[in-house]
Amino acid sequence: MMSRRDQKKIFGVIIIQTFMGFLDLLGVALIGVLGALAVSGIESKQPGNRVTMFINFFHLSNLSFQQQSAVLGSTAVLVMVSRTIISISFTRRTLHFLSRRGALISRDLVGLLLRQPLTTIQSKTLQESIYSVTDGVKTITLGILGTTVSLISDCSLLLVMSVGLFI
Repeated sequence: MMSRRDQKKIFGVIIIQTFMGFLDLLGVALIGVLGALAVSGIESKQPGNRVTMFINFFHLSNLSFQQQSAVLGSTAVLVMVSRTIISISFTRRTLHFLSRRGALISRDLVGLLLRQPLTTIQSKTLQESIYSVTDGVKTITLGILGTTVSLISDCSLLLVMSVGLFI
């Protein structure tokens, strides 16, 4: 139904959406570090080894507890919001791409239909023919392909988050 080039574009979008799952994982990790830092700060204890390694790695050790919390919280929010904005942009572009491809498929189907002998055209009702070249194509391109792209992206996000949180 779609050319090889279009299939590669859709596959590329799925791969990009999958890698954006790592942004979510980073945001969740930052929130986890912030939570661990907050618990140790409330108890007036030193943070754990992993939190200390993280803080030292990002050169936050010379900041106060409040400043560390603000930097970690702001960064987590920025990462999560950025991922959401990028995802919305990609989803929107994907749906526009699929709707344009649906229009091209409808155009081609109308051309094929009109090249058929009159008896073949009359063998189907007018409503069947109209549905085949309009809503039928829309259902396939946006309904099935669009939903499949979103489903694959969401499943890959679930997999990335599960593996990341397990590790």
